[in-house]
Amino acid sequence: MRGYDELFNTRQAAAFLGVGELTVRLAVKEGKLRAWRLPNQRDVLIRKRDLLPFREPGHELLGPRQLSLFGDGGEAA
Repeated sequence: MRGYDELFNTRQAAAFLGVGELTVRLAVKEGKLRAWRLPNQRDVLIRKRDLLPFREPGHELLGPRQLSLFGDGGEAA
């Protein structure tokens, strides 16, 4: 039998990690955190054991992001 693992929604996961809820949602979107969505549910669920590595020093959920100064280059000439 497998052990019990606690499940968090994005708000609970953000509080557990001490980051904003948007940071958790971006990490899920970028594939850095595994998450599951139950049928007919809006929010996702994240396992506590998947969050634990990001509580250790030196393991950031999201690294610094570089914004493009001039856009994506799709402007009309």
